[in-house]
Amino acid sequence: MMRKQARISCLGICVLLWSFLISSYIPSWAKEIEATEEWTLLGENDTVDAGMHIRIDMTTGEKWVKLISDDDSKSSTQDVQVSTDGGMQLVPRKDSPDPTTIPYDFDMMHRTLSKLPEDEQEQLGLPSLPEGTVQALSANERHEFERTMTKIWEKRQAQLKAVMEESVADLPEILKDRIARIQEYIMNPVAHLETADFENTVEGQVSHILSVVQDLEFSLSDVDMARDFFTMGGWNLLLSLISEDVHTSPNATSTHHLRDKINMLQGHAAWALGTSVKNVGEFYPFATAKVHLFGNGERVVSAIQLLLEEYDRATTSELQSDESTQSRYFKCQKLLYAMGSLLRANRAAQTQFVGFGGPMKLGAQLAKSFEQDESMRPGKTKESLLVLANDLVSDVTLHPGKSEQVDDAIIQSFSTSIWCDSILLALESDFRLQEKAFEATRTFLPHCRWQANDITNALSKLRSSWEGTGNERDADLQYELLKLVDSTLAML
Repeated sequence: MMRKQARISCLGICVLLWSFLISSYIPSWAKEIEATEEWTLLGENDTVDAGMHIRIDMTTGEKWVKLISDDDSKSSTQDVQVSTDGGMQLVPRKDSPDPTTIPYDFDMMHRTLSKLPEDEQEQLGLPSLPEGTVQALSANERHEFERTMTKIWEKRQAQLKAVMEESVADLPEILKDRIARIQEYIMNPVAHLETADFENTVEGQVSHILSVVQDLEFSLSDVDMARDFFTMGGWNLLLSLISEDVHTSPNATSTHHLRDKINMLQGHAAWALGTSVKNVGEFYPFATAKVHLFGNGERVVSAIQLLLEEYDRATTSELQSDESTQSRYFKCQKLLYAMGSLLRANRAAQTQFVGFGGPMKLGAQLAKSFEQDESMRPGKTKESLLVLANDLVSDVTLHPGKSEQVDDAIIQSFSTSIWCDSILLALESDFRLQEKAFEATRTFLPHCRWQANDITNALSKLRSSWEGTGNERDADLQYELLKLVDSTLAML
């Protein structure tokens, strides 16, 4: 038979508690407490007169007593559940404002608040806890400490909640401001570039168009922020900033002296775009969707098409007279980063990329990088291109799509002689690039038409160089790499 439980107020349970106390054995050392209007802690065997207000601290088991006031009859802090077999259990009321019913870890609370700056601790009135635990305090000290800490903790939580709510409330306004600033720039880009001081940007201050885009790169790393930004029309604006055409004005005679600023702005826009879509499946369609670009003339392109066009332009055109290799390199790397973010795990984007001749254009840049001087940091370019190609071919191999014909076309577009020859050349480079080239070798082995002697000799030389000293590798890593080389040679 199920037990029936009745709920009565704390005021009513005082009579039951008193009956229980007077019917129990009372040791000779017990004392009778004279209650006042303030809470008094009861010792283990202390007694009280009938009709007192008794409270039990659910976190410690301590009992407190005081005289009943008018307010006590109106609002009780706890209820008592009484079962049919006489068992009693005190439970906190759901609507009780009394903090003593909340099971706080006061030691943890004090440790947490003690990490705040001293001026904030003083402002909160944080009490000291010399031995680091409430267990070392006397009963009265502990009661006062916990009462004070509860007030401080709840005040602090309310402050943090208010800050969070204020921040969340401001997010749409922040995005609106960034969008408005980009739109203002597009209306007259040359005037903005002429007056903007990109060299002395203060971190955290959004003072010119570059700082706007830098701030967006941070904000759009949050998926919800990116979603809101795109919903508000931000995707088209970011793509427009990547486009070369948007940074010129009809009345401007030349923008050569602004070339470095434009490169930096395009690079940061590509960086923000790549960060916003990276590894987020719901944004995959943005890669291939046609959009209208702002600026001079009407252009309708997809993100993949635009990034590829701008990368091809930046890697094949000559440096302008006032253009630095550093700004050109920065733009190229961020355009490549954005392409990689859109292409990885996105079969539709990969298909469109192949259709626009992307693998051929990137392969040509990889081959060219073996002839470039160090000012363009060709080593980093080679590494980025090899990693991207390896990731895309591995993705198709490990995760076939619905169309075998499409998958084959993607693999074949990266298995041309320009890619395969470059991989062999990279095996003879510095050890960092060698590792990336070796990973690509294992991925491309079934697809590249290498001569058996050529690939065997290349891997044998690689193994010999890795066996030597001074390669800056961890011994365990080197051992594993040598095992992989041996297993690859065994496959030939």
